[in-house]
Amino acid sequence: MDDGPGAPVHPDGTDGRGRGGTGARRLAVVVGAGVDVDRMTLAATLRRLGDRRGWAVDGAAPPDPAAPADAVLHLVGPGDPVPPWGPGAPALVVPMTGPDAHGLAALPLVLDGLLAGVETPPDRTVALDDPARPAAPDEERRLAVHAPAGPPAGVALLVHGGYWRSRWTPALMTRLAADLAGRGWCAAVLGYRRPDRHGWDATVDDVRAGVVAAAALAPGRPLVLVGHSAGGQLALQAAESVPGVALAVSLAGVVDLDAAAHRRLSEGAARAALGDPAEHLARYDAASPARFPRRGVPWLLVQGTDDDPDLVEMNRRLAAREDLGRPALVEGPGDHFAVVDPASGLWRAAAARLAELVEPGADRSGTEKPRRRGRP
Repeated sequence: MDDGPGAPVHPDGTDGRGRGGTGARRLAVVVGAGVDVDRMTLAATLRRLGDRRGWAVDGAAPPDPAAPADAVLHLVGPGDPVPPWGPGAPALVVPMTGPDAHGLAALPLVLDGLLAGVETPPDRTVALDDPARPAAPDEERRLAVHAPAGPPAGVALLVHGGYWRSRWTPALMTRLAADLAGRGWCAAVLGYRRPDRHGWDATVDDVRAGVVAAAALAPGRPLVLVGHSAGGQLALQAAESVPGVALAVSLAGVVDLDAAAHRRLSEGAARAALGDPAEHLARYDAASPARFPRRGVPWLLVQGTDDDPDLVEMNRRLAAREDLGRPALVEGPGDHFAVVDPASGLWRAAAARLAELVEPGADRSGTEKPRRRGRP
């Protein structure tokens, strides 16, 4: 990805690869032989991300193993090996070809979460089947725990989205976990099996197991489930089926699975994950918040108004349901990923509302009360 001699200097004083500041981390990039992408477009994509995050992006082919690197990005296709790297440099693997492939448009989002994991690694990881055992780096059923500086205000279990597809990983929630830890929460990012490889029941079982494991991290403290997109649906479903949840937060959640299936959102993701609604009535009844006749746990729905109009519409419709007690809704400017961006105003508003709903003595009904009108 090198511009070679005479590369232009950016107005901010860097050389375009995040090298202007002191202490910039270095990301080495290895492109597998099975990846068919235009190298100039790829270089520009990675360089923009490096500029934004303060990383120096080096793309010599192959990079020098003797040169120090803080992380190595392996872009791989089918059959591409992931070679070992020097000590202390984690390998970040992103498939670019094949069934789990990411395109260049999604690469910054995927890599953003992976780099966040290098910058703010979890304090520990635990396996769902044995919380006393540290989870392996590639283990699906795991919690990555970000601990606060002092006693936790509560535990937040973060459930990532990705329309229930395996190519999207828990890294999407890493930055949010670090933010919540900074706010005094014990934040645990859940890794769970996805239905495209393991079936819908495995996904539901893993989220339920994650709730139980998260509750054990700080017994007696409030437990909040925070899910993004498809993870929002999973968080609401789990909150209504596993005892002990104080609040369920759905960030741009896919909260109406019938609408998602019939409107073929994300190329028919709901049908691929759960099957046809007409053939799996009980499954949709248990999973789709829009089908729930009641709720036993407070919900907080958070939605960016610049998101997919179908998601905006289904969240507004769910928040207006009288039989569900009109769940709390926070709306504001932002796209589908503003809700998981700690720097966005939408997330800050959501975090403030979350804290209000779990304060001791707070009204945890989750119902939005009508505002009193002042005198003219």
